[in-house]
Amino acid sequence: MDIAGDLEPDRIMCVHSTKVVENQIKATIYMKITDLQPLYNTVDALKGANVAKMGLYRERAKRFQTFADDAASHSEELQQQLISYSYAEEGVLLYIRLDLALTLDCRRGKIVKVDHVFQLTSVQEAV
Repeated sequence: MDIAGDLEPDRIMCVHSTKVVENQIKATIYMKITDLQPLYNTVDALKGANVAKMGLYRERAKRFQTFADDAASHSEELQQQLISYSYAEEGVLLYIRLDLALTLDCRRGKIVKVDHVFQLTSVQEAV
């Protein structure tokens, strides 16, 4: 996705583990993202229709609310940190664990389903 590269130019992703179980490939991925509000203010692509679907709102408070609403993905303490950083002007570091499962159709050799579950593991002010 091109827009993610524009909004998160320093994104780091590391595949921690992968395994094949029957017709699924399962992976655990760790990510570090710096949320920089000035980038969201300048990217014209955020005016598109799919923006809300992807959670890439121009306003940080709306973006962070997406994480805060998924209470199963983090602790109460992280939820409070998200709320406190949602109106900050400075950059915010987000550390995320992503569990990804690709389901394959073995006869056609194609991916037929992509499932993902994220867990916010840490939030802090970018220095």
